[in-house]
This record gives sequence, structure tokens and C-alpha cells, in this order.
Amino acid sequence: MTYIAMGPGALDYLPCRYGTSKLLFRGPRRKLDRPYIAFVGGTETYGRFIEKPFSKLVEDETGQQCVNFGCMNAGIDVFSRDPYIPMATAGAMITVVQVMGAQNMTNRFYSVHPRRNDRFVAPSDLLKTIYREIDFSEFHFNKHMLTTLKKCPRTGLKRSIKNCNLRGLPECGCWWGRCEARSYCYGLPITPRARAYFPVMDLGRTRCL
Repeated sequence: MTYIAMGPGALDYLPCRYGTSKLLFRGPRRKLDRPYIAFVGGTETYGRFIEKPFSKLVEDETGQQCVNFGCMNAGIDVFSRDPYIPMATAGAMITVVQVMGAQNMTNRFYSVHPRRNDRFVAPSDLLKTIYREIDFSEFHFNKHMLTTLKKCPRTGLKRSIKNCNLRGLPECGCWWGRCEARSYCYGLPITPRARAYFPVMDLGRTRCL
């Protein structure tokens, strides 16, 4: 007699949409007609391969409804262009914002897909001038392109992209509108300039919410 031991099934993220947004968020879908805490961010906030993302852990710990607005591979661009997320965060009791990676946003060196921010669209004339020997038509993802450029004898690109990300913070900050005083950010090391736009939330002290 033989048998096959079945492994655990794949996680069901219960993808859902809110309002007029075209973005897919992790479910289950929450009703926004009662108090909630909004979590905005990329893959880490979404909780890929994780049974319980930290927004769910906060909800279980505090008993307060939490809405996961995490979007896979998101950068600042996807949220700043979305018509619904600013309204959803403005209606939240507290908004927690992930400091997303600088590579997944349109900047003076290259442009990214408006909703799939990890997708490389096109280089700028400046980038093509700096890397004349590179055929940018071979790249479809930002990470692949940046990894390739890292091997070339150039300096300053990484710092410049980080600066572009910081310049995007004021635009990011306009999401919050009326709830600006109730917004927190977390993620990468926060610079003094970033602190000027958002207070910093220590996720090790989520009980303070």
C-alpha cells in the first residue's frame, strides 16, 4: 500500500479592491464605514508568503479593524496616482505608511509602470548618455537593470536615485490631507528629511496604537 503525503496548500490572499481603485489588495475585504487603521505599503505590507501580515497581527492584538492597502512591488508612484487611496487614508483613525524602496519609482533616470512599479518601462536620455554601452531594451524589471548597471564602472547613480525618492516624499505626503497628524511611517532607516514629513512608528511597540 502506498500513499502520497500532500503538502500544505497555497496561501489564499483573498485579493480585493476598494472603491474606484484599480489596485488589488490583500483581503479579506473590510468595510470602511466603521473605524479602521490603514496600512499602506509594498510587498512587506501585503505579506507575500505570510499567513498573517503584520496588519492582521495588530488587529488581533488591539481589537481594532485594520485595512491592508499593501500592494505587491509598489513604490510611491502607484499610490500617488491612485484616485481612491488618499480618500481611504483620510478616513482612517491612523495611517501607517511603509517607506518603500527607491528603485520602484519613476525618476530622472528611468520610468516605471504606473501600477506595477517593479516593471522597467524606458530609460531617460540622461541614463542612456551615462551608459552608452548598455542595451536597455533587454530589461523588463528594475532590479535586473540596476544589478547590471552596478557592474559597470560608474558612480553616483545609487545616491541620485535615493535623492529622487526623497524628493517624492512631499508628493507622498499630500495623500494624508486631514489625517496627516495621525500618519506614521516604518521600514528603511529614516533620514531627518523623511522625519519632516512623517513621524516614525516602531513596529516593536504596536501595542501603543
